[in-house]
Amino acid sequence: MGYSEEQLTQIAASVISSGEQILAAGLFENETAVKKRLGAFVLGDVVGGMAGGNAGSLMGIAAGEIAEKAEEGHSAKQEGLARVMLVAVTADTIHVLDWKDGASTAELVNLPRASTDVQITKSGVKQHIHLVNTEQNKELKIWGQTAGLGSMPEGDKLVTALLSTEV
Repeated sequence: MGYSEEQLTQIAASVISSGEQILAAGLFENETAVKKRLGAFVLGDVVGGMAGGNAGSLMGIAAGEIAEKAEEGHSAKQEGLARVMLVAVTADTIHVLDWKDGASTAELVNLPRASTDVQITKSGVKQHIHLVNTEQNKELKIWGQTAGLGSMPEGDKLVTALLSTEV
């Protein structure tokens, strides 16, 4: 299900206790977790190719699914993050919240905008955002979607635009 930027802002406001006005909110993927999931699919493809035929296809799908389930969330949890996160931006802070099954219950990290270095690169419809805050010794790499059907990319575009401006 897609969520509008307004819905995501309301969900974020219910979790963030500072009372700051949320300027934008969007859903972003943890880059490390996404890369490991892609690795699971490649593993499945290799296993399936080695076995060949229909049986190989089934074995490949099974191997990829097993590897994905084993990895699911593991690297994100090691980083103290989630695979998908709700990112909310206020005038002074970047709030990173958990996201699962259409809900957020906790703030995972918050970074002061003034002391966080933001690098944004585009790859197709994805925006790669690299956040580094040396004062807190925090580094976060996330992916956002800036094109597509529905309202989902709206929040990601607004968050990305805010992060690309100086505070």
